[in-house]
Amino acid sequence: MPATIWLVRHAESVANATRNGDIHDPELTDLGRAQCVVLREKFARKHVDLTFVSPMQRAIQTALEIFPESSGRPTDPMVLLPELQERGSLSGCTPCDIGSPPDVLLEK
Repeated sequence: MPATIWLVRHAESVANATRNGDIHDPELTDLGRAQCVVLREKFARKHVDLTFVSPMQRAIQTALEIFPESSGRPTDPMVLLPELQERGSLSGCTPCDIGSPPDVLLEK
Protein backbone atom coordinates (compact mmCIF):
# COMPACT_ATOMS: atom_id res chain seq x y z
CA MET A 1 0.00 0.00 0.00
CA PRO A 2 1.47 3.40 -0.94
CA ALA A 3 2.28 5.84 1.84
CA THR A 4 0.17 8.91 2.42
CA ILE A 5 2.00 12.09 3.34
CA TRP A 6 0.24 14.85 5.24
CA LEU A 7 1.84 18.30 5.42
CA VAL A 8 0.83 20.57 8.28
CA ARG A 9 2.22 24.00 9.00
CA HIS A 10 2.59 25.01 12.63
CA ALA A 11 -0.38 26.62 14.37
CA GLU A 12 -0.43 30.30 15.34
CA SER A 13 2.64 31.33 17.33
CA VAL A 14 3.17 34.40 19.47
CA ALA A 15 5.28 35.88 16.65
CA ASN A 16 2.42 35.35 14.17
CA ALA A 17 -0.16 36.89 16.50
CA THR A 18 1.93 39.94 17.36
CA ARG A 19 3.62 40.23 13.95
CA ASN A 20 6.86 40.46 15.90
CA GLY A 21 9.72 38.51 14.32
CA ASP A 22 12.04 39.53 17.16
CA ILE A 23 10.66 36.87 19.52
CA HIS A 24 13.17 34.02 19.75
CA ASP A 25 11.70 30.59 18.93
CA PRO A 26 8.13 31.55 19.91
CA GLU A 27 5.58 29.21 21.44
CA LEU A 28 1.97 28.71 20.39
CA THR A 29 -0.78 31.10 21.39
CA ASP A 30 -4.09 29.99 22.91
CA LEU A 31 -5.60 30.30 19.43
CA GLY A 32 -2.77 28.12 18.09
CA ARG A 33 -3.57 25.42 20.65
CA ALA A 34 -7.25 25.65 19.67
CA GLN A 35 -6.27 25.23 16.01
CA CYS A 36 -4.42 22.07 17.03
CA VAL A 37 -7.56 20.66 18.68
CA VAL A 38 -9.41 21.04 15.37
CA LEU A 39 -6.59 19.27 13.52
CA ARG A 40 -6.36 16.55 16.19
CA GLU A 41 -10.03 15.77 15.52
CA LYS A 42 -9.41 15.66 11.76
CA PHE A 43 -6.47 13.27 12.21
CA ALA A 44 -8.19 11.13 14.87
CA ARG A 45 -9.17 8.45 12.37
CA LYS A 46 -5.97 8.60 10.33
CA HIS A 47 -3.16 6.11 10.80
CA VAL A 48 0.13 7.95 11.31
CA ASP A 49 3.31 5.87 11.44
CA LEU A 50 5.88 8.61 11.62
CA THR A 51 5.92 12.35 12.26
CA PHE A 52 8.65 14.63 10.87
CA VAL A 53 8.85 18.00 12.60
CA SER A 54 10.93 21.15 12.40
CA PRO A 55 13.01 21.60 15.58
CA MET A 56 11.18 24.83 16.43
CA GLN A 57 9.02 25.13 19.56
CA ARG A 58 5.91 26.11 17.62
CA ALA A 59 6.26 23.13 15.28
CA ILE A 60 7.00 20.64 18.06
CA GLN A 61 4.09 21.96 20.14
CA THR A 62 1.80 21.72 17.11
CA ALA A 63 2.82 18.12 16.45
CA LEU A 64 2.46 17.10 20.11
CA GLU A 65 -0.99 18.71 20.31
CA ILE A 66 -2.21 17.09 17.07
CA PHE A 67 -0.56 13.72 17.64
CA PRO A 68 -0.30 13.37 21.43
CA GLU A 69 0.75 9.73 21.03
CA SER A 70 3.85 10.86 19.10
CA SER A 71 6.10 11.16 22.09
CA GLY A 72 9.30 9.82 20.61
CA ARG A 73 8.57 6.23 21.52
CA PRO A 74 10.29 3.77 19.17
CA THR A 75 6.89 2.49 18.04
CA ASP A 76 5.57 5.97 17.25
CA PRO A 77 8.53 8.30 16.71
CA MET A 78 8.70 12.02 16.13
CA VAL A 79 11.74 12.91 14.05
CA LEU A 80 13.12 16.44 14.27
CA LEU A 81 14.58 17.59 10.96
CA PRO A 82 16.37 20.94 10.75
CA GLU A 83 15.74 20.91 6.98
CA LEU A 84 12.06 21.55 7.73
CA GLN A 85 12.82 24.70 9.70
CA GLU A 86 11.13 27.87 8.56
CA ARG A 87 13.39 30.51 7.06
CA GLY A 88 13.04 34.27 7.34
CA SER A 89 11.89 36.60 4.61
CA LEU A 90 14.15 38.06 1.96
CA SER A 91 15.68 40.34 4.59
CA GLY A 92 17.29 37.37 6.32
CA CYS A 93 16.79 35.21 9.36
CA THR A 94 14.83 36.77 12.21
CA PRO A 95 14.93 35.67 15.88
CA CYS A 96 11.56 33.94 15.49
CA ASP A 97 13.22 31.63 12.95
CA ILE A 98 16.14 30.70 15.21
CA GLY A 99 15.53 27.55 17.19
CA SER A 100 16.38 26.70 20.76
CA PRO A 101 19.20 24.33 21.73
CA PRO A 102 18.18 20.65 21.95
CA ASP A 103 18.59 20.53 25.75
CA VAL A 104 16.16 23.47 26.13
CA LEU A 105 13.63 21.78 23.84
CA LEU A 106 13.91 18.51 25.76
CA GLU A 107 13.41 20.29 29.06
CA LYS A 108 10.22 21.94 27.82
